Amino acid sequence: MENVIEKLGFFDFFNLIIDGVFTIIGCFGITYQFGWGISNEVVRYLVNTAEVNTILLALFMFSIITVSYIIGMLCHEVFSLIERDRIFIILITNLFEEKSCIENKKKRIRYADLARKIFDNNGIDYTWKEDDYRGIDWGWELNNYFFAYCLYQLQIRGVNRKTEKLRDIEGLAKSFCVSNILLLIVLLVGRLVSWDTFLLPRYLYGGEVVLLIIVSLIFSEYRKKALKNRIRMTLSLFEAVIDREEKYPKSA
Repeated sequence: MENVIEKLGFFDFFNLIIDGVFTIIGCFGITYQFGWGISNEVVRYLVNTAEVNTILLALFMFSIITVSYIIGMLCHEVFSLIERDRIFIILITNLFEEKSCIENKKKRIRYADLARKIFDNNGIDYTWKEDDYRGIDWGWELNNYFFAYCLYQLQIRGVNRKTEKLRDIEGLAKSFCVSNILLLIVLLVGRLVSWDTFLLPRYLYGGEVVLLIIVSLIFSEYRKKALKNRIRMTLSLFEAVIDREEKYPKSA
């Protein structure tokens, strides 16, 4: 079991479950304020401890965890399907441009030198430009090869813990972004089908709509920030590893 957890990672288990539980609780909370019978019955059953059966409670918890994992996974995949790594492609394509997520020009030049050495050592063709300080005609394919190479080298050396944490944060932000959009849809649809049984004033309903939109946008921006930090951290760690191995070749 421990090996399985290590392979799938923290994100594949706990982050998806956390997002799924959040979505389920949010859906019940929204439908409860509409006065839907199923939500009322679930709430009444859960608070009535006299009716709780240990076996049924265990099955209920197992079902919640399973459903939560599935919902969390779907939220993550929906975000990936809609976004299609668009932000990642833009960031990697512009890795050595002035608008790069690597703001320090000296760092960009240093990474460009490292990339050129990697291309030469691995027989990767590239176009050399003498009139450009960057030297190479950079693009998505070359930049992505360099980034993937750096990431792989960190993985095989076992020094990618920090980048994996940022990946976890990025994935959780993706899932929560879609979760809030899903809750917004449930809120809007529930308002339409439960016009006469809606319990909250209109201004509170409007506040819920605005809040869900804002939170979804916040998680979207937070995901972008985590992605930028992961790219910076990957290149920074790779540079440190190369410098250490060049300085202490016997400890490499």
